Amino acid sequence: MLESKNKSEERSESDASTNDMIAHEKKAIQIQHLLTVHRMMLILVQIGHLVLRKNHCKVNKIMTKMIN
Repeated sequence: MLESKNKSEERSESDASTNDMIAHEKKAIQIQHLLTVHRMMLILVQIGHLVLRKNHCKVNKIMTKMIN
């Protein structure tokens, strides 16, 4: 009787630690995903700055046309 109780306690502790590890891995994957998205956004912003810098005159003309 005591042995089965001890085994069930060990299983529940093992299950709890496994669940904690799974939760931790899921959180790590979410953080990796957010970092990837953030990097992609930064790259898009840099590309946007390059495009604006290259086409500065064109952008100014378009903006003045839109304002007027």
